[in-house]
Amino acid sequence: MMVSEAPTTLDSFIDWDDVPLLDEALLDEALQYAQRGWSVFPVYEAVSVRVCSCIGEVACTSVGKHPRTQQGFKAATTDEAIIRDWWAKWPKANIGIATGKKSELVVC
Repeated sequence: MMVSEAPTTLDSFIDWDDVPLLDEALLDEALQYAQRGWSVFPVYEAVSVRVCSCIGEVACTSVGKHPRTQQGFKAATTDEAIIRDWWAKWPKANIGIATGKKSELVVC
């Protein structure tokens, strides 16, 4: 019996172009977090397993987990206009939430 290798990309399971509502859902979630008083910021997304949208190569050591803005988490905001601008620019961006005093959230 031959064992096949596991797929290395999500693309073999999901055609992301057929999921147009994903973009809107991410924006909606970011806005909902902001309405709760949680400051958000856009984060690079994984384009496939172990491949980050930051460079599109396997070399990234923080796939889908680092900020898209130069100011990083310090740019986090609850301002709806800024959030809408970010997700218009990067519609598939993951959502980062600033923790600590800025959002009054603590990660244990």
